[in-house]
Amino acid sequence: MPDLDGLEWGRLGLLGAGLLVVVLVLLLLARSCGGSSATSKNQAYFDQVKKVLATSDSAGQKLHSLFHSQRPIHATAAVKQLDAIRALAQTAVVDAGKLQPTKQMQDIQQWLVEALSYRVNGLNCLKLGLPAAYNEKSSSAGGAKLVGCTQRLLASDWIYTDSFAARAQKALHADNVDVAVPTSTFLAADDQTTLTVAGMGAVLERWKPGSVAHGLHGLNLVTVVARSGDGKTVTLQSSSLTPVKATGLSFLVTAHNGGNFTEFNVLVKLTIGSGSSQIVKSGTIPQIAKGTSETVTIGNFSSGSSLPQFGKPITMKVEVVPVPGEHTTSNNSQSYQITFSL
Repeated sequence: MPDLDGLEWGRLGLLGAGLLVVVLVLLLLARSCGGSSATSKNQAYFDQVKKVLATSDSAGQKLHSLFHSQRPIHATAAVKQLDAIRALAQTAVVDAGKLQPTKQMQDIQQWLVEALSYRVNGLNCLKLGLPAAYNEKSSSAGGAKLVGCTQRLLASDWIYTDSFAARAQKALHADNVDVAVPTSTFLAADDQTTLTVAGMGAVLERWKPGSVAHGLHGLNLVTVVARSGDGKTVTLQSSSLTPVKATGLSFLVTAHNGGNFTEFNVLVKLTIGSGSSQIVKSGTIPQIAKGTSETVTIGNFSSGSSLPQFGKPITMKVEVVPVPGEHTTSNNSQSYQITFSL
């Protein structure tokens, strides 16, 4: 006869093992559903964060355009523009404060608001300090009154990166939530010069009406290099005919700043041929510090009918467009004889 006690214990063991498996499956399902829910909630949250950042970054782009304005601007007009930019940045702060953070972002969202608030503070600082900066006789004295404002703008980028974005990504990873945290930069890379007294002073030099008349402003064309699609290059010479491969063609134009000021948004224009077949293209060098040279690449030439006749000598003129206050322009341009080939 079988051992009934042993059989009963065996049945209980199988039942217990079955229950354990069911519990484990339910736990895994719950965790999976919870993770999926957390992912969707955080994705929705950061989609809203991106909209807030788009507003703030738009304010940064407008400030960048103002910093690099080619035309002088009166103090009252500059203050008005700064106030409009500040209002846009303030909208981002208000919208960030309205966001409903997820569990992972509960203690971190405050740093988003803090970073965006620093941007408003920096812009407000510029707005309030600008009239006094304009009244200073020297650009360095004016720059000294404003450089602390731009440093607040840089601080906003670091607060966003270290205190918000890095902590947010760490919290998401800890809960196995696969959502990317967006980046945000308010102060553009080529605006870093405004972090110094001299850099902000240079901005004032360009902003203040009539200031370009004081001091030397001078650019000159250095070299023009033709680069084909295979990466081969040839330096153009004004005294000789230069064959240029049309496939993947681009021109690298180098300009030098021999003046006493940093020049911004320097336009370089290239004209090939004349009449109905003339090709005109241009490029911009964001800035050239005094005593230095910078290069711009002008390309997007098609090798088809838009190029002049192949094998026929043709004139190409390259010009570094004079900046405000520049009087000697004889060394800003040069003409070359080139022929196009395949």
